[in-house]
Amino acid sequence: MRFFLHTVRTRYGLNTHTIDNQFIEKLAAKSQVSYAEVDVIFQQYKIINNFQDIDSPPLVNLYNAIQNFYNKAK
Repeated sequence: MRFFLHTVRTRYGLNTHTIDNQFIEKLAAKSQVSYAEVDVIFQQYKIINNFQDIDSPPLVNLYNAIQNFYNKAK
């Protein structure tokens, strides 16, 4: 996730300190990836952060959401 946020900062010039709906809208607009697809990344990340021990499926879901973003981003 740190690498993804670094990419967002450097490629799109967005501040990643506050991740809210406005941030997701800006990232979606700049990357030309739908709001829903960008939102999935941050929803998956929130799920992972809420657990002390995490098993593989949530991590795979986050990875797939980030890969989908990279594949569609302009």
